[in-house]
Amino acid sequence: MKLQSALSFLIILFFIFSSCKKDEIFTIEPASVYIKSSKEMTGGLKVFAGNGEIKDQSILNRFIGSDSAWFRYISDNLFPNSNRMDTIRFVDSGNAAIFDDYRYTDFLITRQKSDIVLSGKQTLQYTVSGELFTKTPGYWIMQYKPPVYAEYLISSTAGRYIFGYDSRKQFILTSDNGILKAPWILMITHYKVGYVVYSSVSNKPDFNFYKSVNTGDTVVLQQYSVIYKRY
Repeated sequence: MKLQSALSFLIILFFIFSSCKKDEIFTIEPASVYIKSSKEMTGGLKVFAGNGEIKDQSILNRFIGSDSAWFRYISDNLFPNSNRMDTIRFVDSGNAAIFDDYRYTDFLITRQKSDIVLSGKQTLQYTVSGELFTKTPGYWIMQYKPPVYAEYLISSTAGRYIFGYDSRKQFILTSDNGILKAPWILMITHYKVGYVVYSSVSNKPDFNFYKSVNTGDTVVLQQYSVIYKRY
């Protein structure tokens, strides 16, 4: 009985330790600098329609054949190409500067459990095709949604709409055994009216986003993580 009790105690300790490792908090050291060093694909290609994830292998194979080349191309813009979130400078526990789009931008740091949310300090103007940004799968896929201060129509040509919106840059960081990573979601939205929208976002996915997908539209996505090392 004593042996069984000891074994049970050790098993409980193991699960507590495993849980703590899973939810580890990355320690931000002031004046530390991290540069991207590699990338990894996380999971396989997924396809969604308005009624949920599509599991039919013949349909998956069709999208793998048509969209995989774009995913490889855009993932190269994450790494090894130098234009997306190349360097992270932690000023202190509440501020960072990120070299993105060939220049440094200042960010505020907030914690969401074990994740780090980096929010740009400046409000910027963005554009999106087809519909308002807050109605797109690219907005609803994000676990951590950026603020949207205004949305407006920019142009309409031959029935195709271009909308603008005011928001702030946002990046998400996670850690795995002390290794700093940025999760990325690459998406291709195939609209039933015949056009396609390509997008990439640094965030964790909320797979309930399919509820925002209109009937007849299809969303294909692939996840990556960009890995950073201390400089």
